[in-house]
Amino acid sequence: MLFLRSGNQPDRPGISNTAEPRPVPEQPLAERHARGEIDEDEYRRHLAVLHSAGRTPIKQ
Repeated sequence: MLFLRSGNQPDRPGISNTAEPRPVPEQPLAERHARGEIDEDEYRRHLAVLHSAGRTPIKQ
């Protein structure tokens, strides 16, 4: 027997419109910096490349 979990749509049992959160490109970069694998300058250079590629808006 197959059981489906109900999602956010009570009129459509078994259907969920919640998606797995996608990691942002900065996350692995920030983790590497936090572990000391890359220094501040390298972190900022990589971050600038991500932002200039138009993938992630710069938050100020």
